[in-house]
Amino acid sequence: MQYNPALIKALGDIVYERCLTSGAMVWYGDFTRVLGYSAAEMGENSQIWLDRLYPEDQTKVLATLEQACTQQQAYELDYRFQHRDGSYVWIQDRGVPKDAVAQELGQFWVIGVMRDISDRKQVELDMHNALMREKELNQLKTRFIDIASHEFRTPLTSILGFTELLEQYAHKFDPEAQRRHLQRIKGAAQRLQTLVDDVLSVSRVDAGQLTLEPAPMHFEGLCQDIIEELQVVFGHTHPIRFDFAPKYQGDRRLLPVLDAKIIRHVLSNLLSNALKYSFPGEAVSLAVRCGEQQVSITVTDQGIGIPKTDLPHLFEPFHRAQNVGKIPGTGLGLHIVKRYIDLHNGTIMVASLVNSGTTFRVDIPCSFVSNP
Repeated sequence: MQYNPALIKALGDIVYERCLTSGAMVWYGDFTRVLGYSAAEMGENSQIWLDRLYPEDQTKVLATLEQACTQQQAYELDYRFQHRDGSYVWIQDRGVPKDAVAQELGQFWVIGVMRDISDRKQVELDMHNALMREKELNQLKTRFIDIASHEFRTPLTSILGFTELLEQYAHKFDPEAQRRHLQRIKGAAQRLQTLVDDVLSVSRVDAGQLTLEPAPMHFEGLCQDIIEELQVVFGHTHPIRFDFAPKYQGDRRLLPVLDAKIIRHVLSNLLSNALKYSFPGEAVSLAVRCGEQQVSITVTDQGIGIPKTDLPHLFEPFHRAQNVGKIPGTGLGLHIVKRYIDLHNGTIMVASLVNSGTTFRVDIPCSFVSNP
């Protein structure tokens, strides 16, 4: 069959004749522009064409061609085909029976057109990703409403309850009882403030509104302050073992250049989690090592651990491990920690065993300067 070369060139597609019985192929059209191959490289049999199909698409393509041959009918396929440069191009392949004479001779020939649809497939992929992202955001909103409504309600109930109690019966309480109730109100207000701060932190980081303010910092002193604060908050229920290895230049101690506010948040969150999820009385350890060009932080507890199925989702917003039970939390803390560490171009790793404990390791690259 003769084809108009000008028409084929104007279409910009690849035209072929294929015998589905013998596998013979004849190529026409602009296959060098679309796929990068010369006429000789395109070959004269279907095996060469088949070898260039994306492996995962081969079964589907062969099944469709076999059905077309058996029923002597047209076919339409989308598949990935290897370009000469090694990449894969999305192809739309349409074939129709050629003529009745060949069929009578026991050969089923089809005339087909291969069209590059990579741009269309990319648009479809982008639309799919956008829809999945929108679905994910809607799920996050729902989870946030569910968690936040509960977590905000608890401290608010405490504040309102104890305030009403003091308002109506303050004259019946001795000074010590009044002090205890005021401490409970203060504690509930602080938990509420922490929740609000976490939500605002997520918003600022996700919006790219948080910038680093690195400066020489006294890392050891910061760690000791945080440990003292948390011991008060948790009522000294767990011993905290602290080990600090500074970096020296001669006999002078060097200071890491980091954002102290962000480091405080990271340390506070990891340590408070270790205390919160530890079994009663078990020790928590904090080890800090100042290396050549980084600070390494390791926090270890002997607590409830994290199930393996939760580990891949640990740093996602609002995610909480399935074994936390009634232990309060929003699932925002580790998400914020991860984002803060990313700002420092650092890394965070976790190893955990259920009912044995968890270890977090944070490595943050930084420079060091002499203690002024």
